[in-house]
Amino acid sequence: MFDSATIACLLKPAAPAVSLYLPLAVEQRDVRGPAVRLRELLGKAESMMQRDGIDQRRVQELLAPLHQVADETDFARHRERALALFSGDGFTLTQPVPADVPESVLVGPDFHIKPLLPVLALHRRFYILALSKTNVRLLVATPYTWQDVPLEFLPPDAQAELDGRSALDAGPDVRLSLIVESPKRIAAAVKAALADDTAPIVVFADPQVSGHFLKQVDLRQVLEPILFNPFSVPDNELVEKAMERMRPLLTAELDTVLEQVNARLGTAEPTVAIRLEEILQAASEGRVDTVVVAEDQTLWGQFSPDGLPNAHGHRAPHDEDLLNQAVVMAMRNGARAFAVPHERLPRQVLAAALLRY
Repeated sequence: MFDSATIACLLKPAAPAVSLYLPLAVEQRDVRGPAVRLRELLGKAESMMQRDGIDQRRVQELLAPLHQVADETDFARHRERALALFSGDGFTLTQPVPADVPESVLVGPDFHIKPLLPVLALHRRFYILALSKTNVRLLVATPYTWQDVPLEFLPPDAQAELDGRSALDAGPDVRLSLIVESPKRIAAAVKAALADDTAPIVVFADPQVSGHFLKQVDLRQVLEPILFNPFSVPDNELVEKAMERMRPLLTAELDTVLEQVNARLGTAEPTVAIRLEEILQAASEGRVDTVVVAEDQTLWGQFSPDGLPNAHGHRAPHDEDLLNQAVVMAMRNGARAFAVPHERLPRQVLAAALLRY
């Protein structure tokens, strides 16, 4: 998944920066299809760079690592929804994308990160606590990944009981059986595992088990329990069910931003912008706090801080997606960035921004 260090690399100017997004149909039987399609996208990237007047040797240097990916990747082993590939000066990245993204290839002064924004907006950590009368399990998860968190803490009485057992009768399973003996022990073990982490916790259990647990634990981030046997489904289904509870929290930040944009537009405040040229200028000056762009629209053109944007209906040499440029410039200066369907933006604009001043 894209971490902060990777995003920081993608925000650096590359000139030219090659960005490709390749959807992967996991049910596709012809495993050669993605490699063939990737080579076709690389051909388009080469044509773009040739039209931009980039030296052929430079073109080959940028595309060679991506051709190697096409030649050597076993796409039959990829179970992700898509693959993102980037190549710039001394930087090549091939990254699975755990969500649907449209197929695209772009070459410009910046990497094209706009398709990643909906994925990044939901990439928040939370916990899943699975409870039953005889078992307990804690997972740390995002909408796209999950892994077990060991439950190891025992209160003194339980630890003394464990210490009194033989080495052959004191393994992890025995420790877990001692923890699950009482809601109080479960609560203590969970609290110790979380330490100071305040990420939300989704609890799965039957009413009696969850009720006893909640009486013993003092954690504000525990959400309303889901009454369900968590040990009856595979992990991916468990995460999907947890997402039903988590989604309002994961989308709350974006919802609040859109509400603030509408409110400031309604009172004609100066700290909101919906004209793209104003947003681009503010982003270049570090005045954008948050920018939201249309994920399903592209506006080709060129912009420099000392002039107005020059937009086109189709890509001309040296053009880039001005919506992506607004995102990149804003994020370089510490702004938040989101991408939503065009219909969600106020007044049917292509972008909106909350300004710092």
